[in-house]
Amino acid sequence: MPADDAFDATLSADALDELEARGPILPPGAVLAERYEVLELLGQGAMGEVYRVHDRDLDEPVALKRLRHASGEHAVERFLAEVKLSRRVTHRHVARTFDVGVHEGRPFLTMELLEGQTLEAVLEARGRLPEEEALPIAEAILEGLGAAHDAEVVHRDLKPANVMVTEDGRVVLSDFGIARALHGPTLTHQAQLVGTPLYMAPEQVRGEPVDHRADLYAFGVMLFEMLTGRSPFQGDSPVAIALARLSNEPPDPRSLAPVSDGTAGAVLRCMARAPADRFEDVAALQDALRGGGCELPPPPKLDEQSLAVLPFGYRGDADSDYLGEALAEELVDVLGRVRGLRMVAFAATIGRGPQAEPRETAAALDVAHVVHGTVQRRGPRVRITVRLVAADGTQRWTERFEGVVEDVFALQEEMSQRIAEALRLELGTVRHAEAPREAIELYFRARRSFLVDGYDEVAGPLGELETCIALAPGFTPAYALHAAASARSWFTSVLRQSHGEAGPAAERSVARALERAPEHPDTHLARGILALQRIDLPEAARALAHAVELAPTLALAHLYLGQLQLEAGQVAQAESRLRAAMSLDPTIAGMAQLHLARIHFWRGDAEGFAAQLEGVRQLSEGSPLQVARVRATAWSGEPRWAEAARADLGQLGPGLAHLVVLADYALGEHAPAAVDAQVEAFLETVDNARFAAFVRQILVELHTHRDAPERALAHLEKLVEGGLADLDWLLRCPTFAELREHPLFRDAIRQVRVRARSVIDLDVARTATWSS
Repeated sequence: MPADDAFDATLSADALDELEARGPILPPGAVLAERYEVLELLGQGAMGEVYRVHDRDLDEPVALKRLRHASGEHAVERFLAEVKLSRRVTHRHVARTFDVGVHEGRPFLTMELLEGQTLEAVLEARGRLPEEEALPIAEAILEGLGAAHDAEVVHRDLKPANVMVTEDGRVVLSDFGIARALHGPTLTHQAQLVGTPLYMAPEQVRGEPVDHRADLYAFGVMLFEMLTGRSPFQGDSPVAIALARLSNEPPDPRSLAPVSDGTAGAVLRCMARAPADRFEDVAALQDALRGGGCELPPPPKLDEQSLAVLPFGYRGDADSDYLGEALAEELVDVLGRVRGLRMVAFAATIGRGPQAEPRETAAALDVAHVVHGTVQRRGPRVRITVRLVAADGTQRWTERFEGVVEDVFALQEEMSQRIAEALRLELGTVRHAEAPREAIELYFRARRSFLVDGYDEVAGPLGELETCIALAPGFTPAYALHAAASARSWFTSVLRQSHGEAGPAAERSVARALERAPEHPDTHLARGILALQRIDLPEAARALAHAVELAPTLALAHLYLGQLQLEAGQVAQAESRLRAAMSLDPTIAGMAQLHLARIHFWRGDAEGFAAQLEGVRQLSEGSPLQVARVRATAWSGEPRWAEAARADLGQLGPGLAHLVVLADYALGEHAPAAVDAQVEAFLETVDNARFAAFVRQILVELHTHRDAPERALAHLEKLVEGGLADLDWLLRCPTFAELREHPLFRDAIRQVRVRARSVIDLDVARTATWSS
């Protein structure tokens, strides 16, 4: 049984004031009431701890919840009421409560030990569930909830964290910690906020009396999340999200994911603002779901583009005349994975041949656009020209791609992906025919600058995108790209000590993109980058995976996913994904090569490392390259890397003085204490958790290199406290060969390994790299 979220921050401030500071955790072997032997701590929160214990009387493991010592009677009273309520609910889909008692002045209860994971963990890993998978889970929740309501019990804190999915597939509703009987005594003041804000019914938010229909509202929010992978309301904080439902209607789930009309209707009726507009009871809701849901008006029109690809013409050696047809067929397969794009099967166009007239083809196949082109081969070199033609015969776009034939299948795959991504971006602008050409040009210029400039500078694209938005307020791709650039600018601006309001600005831009362009891939790329800056790796992985689900050819999403996989210790998968990102978009090669350089060096491949850094240098001699060189001196003990970095840093301006200090320190200059003092002063101005962790990682390496292990370990402790999840760094960085034997270092590995699982355990099947 995982950590019990019943004890999280779901109670009002008044209720928490009743509780004193946390007492000591019970160690393994402790015995309560001469019966329950503690095996391990499962979780803890504001109200207490949850343990796996051995029940000596029954000779079996059970879960034990222990309330924290209370300074008043209300907390104990509420806890005892939980037991009484839980015992009144008996059902296969409700966790059973066994016993209640008091140990050393602190009350406890024992309950069924459930092996599995919470629905919250399932959704974190999966993002969203197909309707055919979500509905059986919803049915099981309703079965348990109906049994509770029949016993006159309102849960009042229904949420995915309080639903267990056991290893054998059983769905179990748990934690009636703040429930109360419909006709029982009131244990909290009516005005107190009791529940979890994200799932509260409007009447709960307002502090009004609630009944069983508040549970139906929370169920509707849960089912919305299961079906769409996101919360129905957005905001800067849980309280802001709770308040949003007082004045705003939830979005139609059909606008966010493939959801049937009937199920969408049931979800929206559950989330009606007025209790009287919701279902009368659980049975009525079950009847609606089993009978196909509720009637709704037609779903909102999806922003879908229809497209047909003609076989490409071929010019060149006769033995390769199949290339035109093969490339077009591969392009159809790749484009077919892009959300919001309706592709005509290649079999419907192959008979028309490369000479078919695009306008006639569009009319015959009922599509808005036709793609056609030519493949030219001369020796090993291939040139591909692609054109996008509208149904009225207007040529919307053309571009030329070049490659070298080494492996025909690899070339076919790579070129189809690059063409698909270019087409995806162009079609995204075609949807906004009202946008002036100047705005479109600004958008593409900003996008190229965003990709080419890499880590060094992304402030420029922000100005162009703001102008673009001012010219075309309805052009949603600009909001999404602005969010991605803002999120990355938060990191790069710190590097140049010009961050200021970069963090809050990134938060605002991403929130705006989620509102204006909720299903644009760049929006979720931005969401992922922002989560990375906060070191919220599960959220980053979910967002980036969703971006790839929406646009399988989005190179930057693959790049960041590769970075996450690398840090989680999945080196082979990371390398494959990073190379796929470079293949999809060569303009981001420098960013990918920085990660690949680390892989090569730690693998013992010094030549490969040097080759990757040379690739980075050819694109940019900016600060990321110099940081990699400084670290290489710590890894290898060779001063030439830091010497080269120090020489180049002098040409990059005074804004990088802190990096010069690190280069000097790598070369034996400065005392460890002086470096720490200077860096700590700098970090006090940094509000970006990812950047601060990056700097501390470098310090751990440099202190170890300079034979200052105590200082290295001190920074490592701060890293772990701050959420470090770079397991690969701890396990493979060559600088730590001796430090790894230290108990603190071993403990860091243990903690970081657990965090790395949050990435490894994610279902990444839908984010597989093209080369896999």
